[in-house]
Amino acid sequence: MATTSERRLVFLDAAVLAAPVTRSLILISQGHVAARYLARWSLKVEAEAESALESRAKGKTRNTTTLATLREQFDWGKDVLVRDAPAVAVATEDTDPKDRHVIAAAAGSRIRIIVTPNVSDFGHSDLRRFGISVVHPDLFLAQEMTPAMYRATLEEWSASRSSPPNTPPAMHEALGRTFPRLTAAMTSEYPSVTPKVPHDLPVEVFRGVCCLVCGRILTDPTSLSLGVGQECRKR
Repeated sequence: MATTSERRLVFLDAAVLAAPVTRSLILISQGHVAARYLARWSLKVEAEAESALESRAKGKTRNTTTLATLREQFDWGKDVLVRDAPAVAVATEDTDPKDRHVIAAAAGSRIRIIVTPNVSDFGHSDLRRFGISVVHPDLFLAQEMTPAMYRATLEEWSASRSSPPNTPPAMHEALGRTFPRLTAAMTSEYPSVTPKVPHDLPVEVFRGVCCLVCGRILTDPTSLSLGVGQECRKR
């Protein structure tokens, strides 16, 4: 069991924060005693996520509270916000311009893992230079969650939901649509439930140089393709 001070920091981008299901899975599960990570993001990322949520709600009543309010309400961490690093962003080379502030804020705070569904937006050379890896949320959670964490997360989350899916088995079934790796890894927890078939699978789920589990620099081709060093492959 890792203490709070021993947990690795991971940086969430705006696409993760603006996706309520993904955000909830990551932030609820980090409260488990077995969790080995703590999520962080910048004010600029939070503002982008808010903008995306507002855009989706255009013409409808937005039912979600602001991320800033949720931060305080759920106590996501005293130091959840990290500083933006505009000087570092200017020095990036091959990352998509819209995501340069993301890799810069992570690098400036010495965070080595960025969780994002947009893995291909981050440049190989920038990732090597800063010693960072980017990972799709599905792969990240499949590597990070233990069965006990997964069950506890779904139990806590479903208890707060009034509309379906609002039981752990039903949530496990629904999560198959967007988290096929995670639900496949957790089959033993709900053996009688068949997760939904995913709409589509991302082309790239990992890019970078750091092990997703321990943060060490990866060197061999197999580890670089999997995102996990040999010594850290599924406990």
